[in-house]
Amino acid sequence: MALKILIFKIDYKKSKSVSLVIIFSFLFIFFHFLISHFFVSLSQDISRFIIGFLGFIFILLIASIVGLSLQNLKNDAMQKILQTVIFLITINALLSISGINFFGVTTLKPTFLFSEPSHLAIVAAPFVIYSSYTRSRGWLFVLLIFLFWAVFVQNATGMLVILLALLMRFRVLSLIIILSLIIILLDSFSDLEYFTSRLFLFSDTSNLSALVFMNGWESAFLTFLDTNGWGVGFGQFGIASSHGEIQSQLSALGAGDLNQLDGGSLGSKLLGEFGLFGVAILLYIFVRAFRSFHALKSKSNQQGGVVFAMCVDVGFIIELVVRGVGYFSPGIFLYLMMLFYTYITNKTKSQRV
Repeated sequence: MALKILIFKIDYKKSKSVSLVIIFSFLFIFFHFLISHFFVSLSQDISRFIIGFLGFIFILLIASIVGLSLQNLKNDAMQKILQTVIFLITINALLSISGINFFGVTTLKPTFLFSEPSHLAIVAAPFVIYSSYTRSRGWLFVLLIFLFWAVFVQNATGMLVILLALLMRFRVLSLIIILSLIIILLDSFSDLEYFTSRLFLFSDTSNLSALVFMNGWESAFLTFLDTNGWGVGFGQFGIASSHGEIQSQLSALGAGDLNQLDGGSLGSKLLGEFGLFGVAILLYIFVRAFRSFHALKSKSNQQGGVVFAMCVDVGFIIELVVRGVGYFSPGIFLYLMMLFYTYITNKTKSQRV
């Protein structure tokens, strides 16, 4: 029954503008790459572009279909779905604490269904924020489990997710007290320097995570300048992009290829590949996140799709700025899906007025 609602009850009359967005995205990415080919001095990987281009358009199409169909769900049904997902990712965090390599992945910190802890953190972000904000069933348990998980596996991205969730839930004084307790917890049961080395960035640091993060943004800015603000084209970051001193530091440490293609964060990848257009996309995402944050903080507890969409806007900042895995991530799919959902919901409301 739920599947029928999601697929066969879409109002296709309302989806015409969404179709135009997908067509425009298709044309923009294609012609931007075509034009960038004449400006970029380094060779581009055309096969990588074609595969990535077709894959991203497919994801955009599926995200629009699911986003449009979610409008047919009532708040109770939406809440049940969200509670189920929150339960599953919490179980994932609990299984990750065990340290068991269930699927034989090669990373040092296997995270059950995810290859590494930061991947779980960026996917869990909007759900943890939503659970904490709405105080849905078991919200405190969820928050404590993810806090314990982030401390136990030593994951700075996970700690940032907890910080955002706390910002959405508590006032300033309460937040200061809670953060003080968390710092004491880190100092007592974990390596506090492990987290501070990732939060405080210096050019002379030898921390790989910090170097990868700084390298992505340095490469993006150099590429922006070298292409006169145009960018190297879709999927070409790390291939046709420019490199600086931090890349040399990583190479000297034997980690020159580490996260080179995804830029370490989605924002640096967008800036390097789309130039000024990437800046516009970044500004748009930041504005949406700021408005959503303000709306959530100024209103009393609510639940449902619109509130979750705002939590997605806020949580997506982590993937945008701190830790990204490229365009084909669950976080991007979720963001696009809720973007279409919000657009159609707002359009429906305006038509009723």
